[in-house]
Amino acid sequence: MTHRWMIFGGIVVSVLMFANDSTAKTVTEMINSSGGTSRDGTGTSPLQAPIGIDVKPDGTLAVVGRGSDNFFIVDPNGNAREVLDATGDGVVPFDHPYLTHFDAAGNVYVSSPAQVPHDAAAVFKIAEPNGDVSVLIDANGGIAKDGVGTAPLLGPSGVVIDDQGNIFVAGNATNNVFRIRPTGEIQEIIDANGAGPGKDLSRPNIVYLDPNGSVYVTGRESKNALRWDRDETITEIIDRTGDGKGNKLDEPFGLDIAPDGSVYVAGRTSHNVFRIAPNGSISKILGRIEGVMEFPDVVLAGRDGEVYVGARISDNVVRWDSGGNIEVFFDANTPGVTAFSNPKYLAQDAFGRIYVSAGDTDNVFRIQTCGDGLPDTGEACDDGNLIGGDGCNALCRVEACHSCAGEPSVCSCQAGKTCEACGTVNTCHVVNAMCLCGANLCDLQDGDTDNDFVCDADDNCLSVANPLQVDADGDGVGNACDCDFDNNLLCDTADSFAFLLCLNSNTGSQLDPNCSLSDMNGNGSALNDANDQTLFSGCCGL
Repeated sequence: MTHRWMIFGGIVVSVLMFANDSTAKTVTEMINSSGGTSRDGTGTSPLQAPIGIDVKPDGTLAVVGRGSDNFFIVDPNGNAREVLDATGDGVVPFDHPYLTHFDAAGNVYVSSPAQVPHDAAAVFKIAEPNGDVSVLIDANGGIAKDGVGTAPLLGPSGVVIDDQGNIFVAGNATNNVFRIRPTGEIQEIIDANGAGPGKDLSRPNIVYLDPNGSVYVTGRESKNALRWDRDETITEIIDRTGDGKGNKLDEPFGLDIAPDGSVYVAGRTSHNVFRIAPNGSISKILGRIEGVMEFPDVVLAGRDGEVYVGARISDNVVRWDSGGNIEVFFDANTPGVTAFSNPKYLAQDAFGRIYVSAGDTDNVFRIQTCGDGLPDTGEACDDGNLIGGDGCNALCRVEACHSCAGEPSVCSCQAGKTCEACGTVNTCHVVNAMCLCGANLCDLQDGDTDNDFVCDADDNCLSVANPLQVDADGDGVGNACDCDFDNNLLCDTADSFAFLLCLNSNTGSQLDPNCSLSDMNGNGSALNDANDQTLFSGCCGL
């Protein structure tokens, strides 16, 4: 975005100029109207009008075919297989499906509103790895919010699952949100009264979770967004007045939460996007820009602070960064795109790759910038691969004790350089061909059982080489040897569940809110880290 200053009738006007993002991209059409292998494995099934998508950390994609009444799983190489078709579970049909969500174990959930009068409404679960299909909730709903009688579920839309195994689903036609506990108990947690008088809920769509387990939902007709907390309080976080400065919110649909806790809400017919900061303050970050950002349907808060917006009328994906820069990130003119129209949903995987479904052209794209050898917005380096340990990690960030430069990035070890790890000043050195920030080399005469160049007398994990000596909970046992997150002297189901959440989706839990305990090898992240998985399994005896 650039400014041009022009004079009209003696008035100086700042005109914003926009151009397509020039960042190099690798674009892959993951699935198109040809669909993939049919559910029965005997042929192929088409994909029509894809809408909801979700993606696992490794890039495995879930795609809802709303127009074809089916559901696909697409592997990272683009091999698609139909796992649910119009027959549903054989009793409840799969009709006009909508949105989807993976859990940490790889099970996937998808809402099926059914067409009016929504009598066959349901939410399905497809279990991994066997693919068993079950119905979790149907039009009968569950216990009413006040505990008296029952409340129906019609037009289920958004569906998510928290770190305790609770599933939340919004009823678009019944103006409510349900919680399905792991025990199977179903209860309405938000009804049409919303957060109280004047703060009702009407036509909810997206539901989303933050790391604390709070549930967020947009109300398209009530023109607001609500937050439900685990203590069962309900708060209206934004209403139709928008930012209260004349920028109103109309028909909110898309909602997402950034790593810093900011909530982003897109108003379809107000043609804008708002940020609700963690302190509750509201600001408009995007407004209508003719031909560039019109009718925002969906919003995605990226991993590095950028925000992506799928806009239906302008037929594109717009990217905004915290510096206020705006650019067309993806549209039909992006090199490598054959056909693209009507962006419906956005997702991002652990490698920073963006996915977008196109409802009118019956396809889903993956857009990759990290790993293309050209550092761009949000990337500190890019060495042309998605492999860590070479100085530029799989998230295109410079690893400790390295420096990277060039296109593609060439990284080198800064051995002998002073560095800081876990708040302690250390020295960069090479250990087992790895360039690490760790303690100064010890006197081997003192003993070094695990050969990590940390003397036994100082080593917080004698059985596993851990030169960084990371001890996230400060209990004296290094992360590499500590799989007892709750310090109950056992490595049990609670510890394993917390670790898997961090490994598969970087989602914190009550035991490990920021995934620091799950980072067994101390490299800064447990996400999709096979070494962390090996260390945890060995520690836990799995």
